Amino acid sequence: TPIAAAVGGVATDSSGDFQVEFPPGAAPHDLQVRVTPLQEDAQLPGPLEEEEGHIAAVYFEPRFTAFNTPATLRVRNIMDVPPGTQVNLQLWHEDDQRWQDQPSGQVTADGQWIEFQIIRFFCWYCTRLPKFPSPNASAPDSNDVIPTASEADNPALECAMKLSDGMGGN
Repeated sequence: TPIAAAVGGVATDSSGDFQVEFPPGAAPHDLQVRVTPLQEDAQLPGPLEEEEGHIAAVYFEPRFTAFNTPATLRVRNIMDVPPGTQVNLQLWHEDDQRWQDQPSGQVTADGQWIEFQIIRFFCWYCTRLPKFPSPNASAPDSNDVIPTASEADNPALECAMKLSDGMGGN
């Protein structure tokens, strides 16, 4: 999907289950965005924690693109997680070969989407919930929700290093 930096836009995968909405000026330059859903755990770059299960995972291109302002990642709520429920988001850190917590997202009021704010395409993102309680359980009390860790140290520098060493895609 072509995204014009000046006007923004929405990139969607072919199934319509993943969307990335760029506000005007968020993209650092005009982009050709590719959104590829990963259907099976075996497609993920590394193992998941046993106590958590993945809801959805996605691969983004162009890899290592850092945004000027956050974009909104929407994942269709195929598991019927209750509205208002916070959902964990992790990205695969290729240098450390491990999943890293990102700011959590939330199921929209209409229950159709899980929304996250992202500041870059770091390749693999995975949305996860604890296996217990069931995703069909009622939404947790806001006092029981523990925020996840923020972005890795200095993500803009890391992306710049990846792009400068020729590993970035276009």
